[in-house]
Amino acid sequence: KKKMRGSLHQVKYHEMIGYWMSAREVQRSVEVAVALEHLYRDLDEEFSGWVLSHWVDEMSHSETERRMAAYHIMQGLASHDWGVKEMCQYPGFVEIVTDRKTEVNKAGMEWRFGVCELLLERRDLVGEVLSDKEVKDLNVYVKQGVFYAAGAGPQVQVAEEAS
Repeated sequence: KKKMRGSLHQVKYHEMIGYWMSAREVQRSVEVAVALEHLYRDLDEEFSGWVLSHWVDEMSHSETERRMAAYHIMQGLASHDWGVKEMCQYPGFVEIVTDRKTEVNKAGMEWRFGVCELLLERRDLVGEVLSDKEVKDLNVYVKQGVFYAAGAGPQVQVAEEAS
């Protein structure tokens, strides 16, 4: 198996790929979307099915920059039907992406939440691949919001009047 290095250069490269994959122009162009899918499949074949596994692992990495780059990639993948199917077919993906204990960074929580929102925008595709329980877990995660904390209860802030 070939391995990629976790350098800052690689992180920036992954971020760039994520932004490019999720660009509206890419999503609207059938030719570009098909070319992107072929590129992904060629890379996945070259790295023996390791590409998505690598990015999923990076979502739990201790370095914030690497997690953010992985979220960029995941949001890019979730912008395409074939990417949604790839992610949903990955064993344990829903459990990984909805595990609130693995991300403590505010931006990371927002990016991870964005991945789940994008998946649910394609409920028809998600429903084809995921179990009913996994779809329910995604729905609950999104309904609870980005910063949900179990047992925290509602928080109310009272504004003081200026005197």
